[in-house]
Amino acid sequence: MFLAFSVQILTSKPERLTPHNITKAVNIANMLLSSETNGSMDIAVSTVATVSQLLSAGPEKFPDVNRDALSNLTQTLQNFSLREESKNLIQPNLAVQSFKWKPGTQHVQLTLLKGKYWTSLTNYSRMSFIETGDVLQ
Repeated sequence: MFLAFSVQILTSKPERLTPHNITKAVNIANMLLSSETNGSMDIAVSTVATVSQLLSAGPEKFPDVNRDALSNLTQTLQNFSLREESKNLIQPNLAVQSFKWKPGTQHVQLTLLKGKYWTSLTNYSRMSFIETGDVLQ
């Protein structure tokens, strides 16, 4: 858990991150979320917060970030959302929706809204999750 919190703290100033720093943090986040044995939601919450902070670094930094690392993290986030112990995790730049895959399901639609709609959706999502007790922060 120390590693998850340390990386979250080190990425808390996204404007100071370099592409190399981002790649390293992405690799660590990938390792933390892909571990089948960790089972700690505290680690998952901290790691998703780290990824959200990385997304604040600015688009000019991402062309030099390792593409394989980003691709692996995207796949790991997808796999994480399918795990039984996953919960819905909401951060300013990233939400991981837990999804229980049912046999026979052929399609899943995911929607991303940014700009003026994002604020409304974020506030609405937080209210509805808090009512059901599913949000972790």
